[in-house]
Amino acid sequence: MEVKDYMKLPYTRLVQEMNDESGHYFYGRILELDGCQSHYISV
Repeated sequence: MEVKDYMKLPYTRLVQEMNDESGHYFYGRILELDGCQSHYISV
């Protein structure tokens, strides 16, 4: 398989809106890919 084939798979995406001492942001991860995570800081 090539990368483009993996990108087409039906991954479970979990996005959470966070409000804590760090501020307001969104935290997302792909459940099937351990360690695959990202965050977006809302301005």
